Amino acid sequence: MGEILDFELGSARLRVKRAENSLTIARKETDKENGAAVDLALYCRIPAAQQRVTDARKRQSHICPPDETSK
Repeated sequence: MGEILDFELGSARLRVKRAENSLTIARKETDKENGAAVDLALYCRIPAAQQRVTDARKRQSHICPPDETSK
């Protein structure tokens, strides 16, 4: 049972990290001169990336509550 919980928690941490990286990359791309079409696509992508970060953190907190993750 403990191994399954460790695996799920590791997967959740990885999911959070990937979502955060995707959001960071999208924000960095908005600083470049890409053109209007690319900027519009990025501005649509950023809220979706923010939602993925929120969902991933929520899923992680369901697996292991925040007070247990600090141990």
